[in-house]
Amino acid sequence: MSKINDISATALLTLQCHAIDAKSKDPILNNEEAANRVQKLSQLLNQSFSGRIKQNLVTHIALRAKQYDQVARDFLKKHPKGIVVNIGCGFDNRFERIDNGQLTYFDLDLPDVIHLKEKIVKPASNYHLIARSVFETEWIKEIPEGPLLFLAEGVFMYCQEAEIRELFANLGKHFDSYEIFFEVFNAQWTTGWKKKMTEFKLKKQLHFGKDASFSFGLNHSEELENWGVGLKFIKDWSYLDSEHPSLGGIRFFRRFELFRKMQWSVYYQF
Repeated sequence: MSKINDISATALLTLQCHAIDAKSKDPILNNEEAANRVQKLSQLLNQSFSGRIKQNLVTHIALRAKQYDQVARDFLKKHPKGIVVNIGCGFDNRFERIDNGQLTYFDLDLPDVIHLKEKIVKPASNYHLIARSVFETEWIKEIPEGPLLFLAEGVFMYCQEAEIRELFANLGKHFDSYEIFFEVFNAQWTTGWKKKMTEFKLKKQLHFGKDASFSFGLNHSEELENWGVGLKFIKDWSYLDSEHPSLGGIRFFRRFELFRKMQWSVYYQF
């Protein structure tokens, strides 16, 4: 029986949300493959994934994945033979959703995730799996030259700022240019009593393990321009920005940065 650590296990929740969304009356992402992967992983892990997941989380996760897919598609419209690296890929099948037959795609995640994923994915000549922590930067040598997009959906908030700064410094040393779209958490909620509230929600409501804790956050979207690693801010996105009817009245709160930037994504260019 296979096992995965607490942080890797968060990828299972994401996949479950995709499966629930696909079965809904009006799916957002419509990732029908997700249910197949949930079933296969349930057998591999000898674990049932029948627990109740709140609809607002399913909506959030599906809208987020759809936006990351769109960012990748927009990049590939400009660079059909571009390279996409999905950092912290989990068990998602983004490659299948965006493959144009010309791109080169890398799924990067911790060994426990990748070793499981190898058992459930379909091989393809332009699809590659890398079993490493993103901070073990030897993997960078495996990425070829060319127009390059990094995606990091639901990853960096579990990491330390020093690690992320070093990662961007190393990327800048190796690549002449790249684009990156990644999710961030509000820094105000990563310390003190607010951090404890966040951890309570992760553990009691989402049933995350003790090691799955948010540690890194930003105060504003443009913050990484001041890190001295050559990054230029392009734009940001919050799931509250979506016009999908599933959001309902919650869209009202997009007017307030406090809500719009609780957990959001930023696009940078090097």
